[in-house]
Amino acid sequence: ISGDSLLCPGDKLQLSAQSATTEGIEWKKLPNDSTVISINRSYGKAAVTAEDAGLYVVTQEVLGCKSPPSYINIKIPDIKAPQPKNNGPLCISEKLELTAATTNNGTYSWTGPNGFASNAQNPELNNVTKDAEGVYTITTTLEYCDETDTTHVTIKPMPEVTHISSNSPVCLYT
Repeated sequence: ISGDSLLCPGDKLQLSAQSATTEGIEWKKLPNDSTVISINRSYGKAAVTAEDAGLYVVTQEVLGCKSPPSYINIKIPDIKAPQPKNNGPLCISEKLELTAATTNNGTYSWTGPNGFASNAQNPELNNVTKDAEGVYTITTTLEYCDETDTTHVTIKPMPEVTHISSNSPVCLYT
């Protein structure tokens, strides 16, 4: 069997069996080895998920003789899309809270405006200024796979008092 055995979600699975003829070929995925998933020299799937990971086996039967099974173990980590969110829009001096979906045993890397960087899954930034506004990028990593996404943070402008008036001086009458 030939094919890439290390895939990430969304990759294409493409397995091939080397054989002189095409008759009698059966592909199965263990442990459900009673279900034939292909009868061609090759087996493929356009966009894999973590559920497609596992042990694949191919056999061939010609004239009543069955070949020994050939196996390939396909690894696909269960990485989740980060789906980043934030608690904005915010006022100046409020706390920015960034969140990302959980990938078990995953690592996280955030970058953003004004040199922001964090390896926390859900970082916070206290006392935000207008410089905190912009696009924040998160990359989730699990084994050899990465998933990246962005969220935009809006910081509302600080209102300005432009004119103060008074009716002074005021006399006190009794």
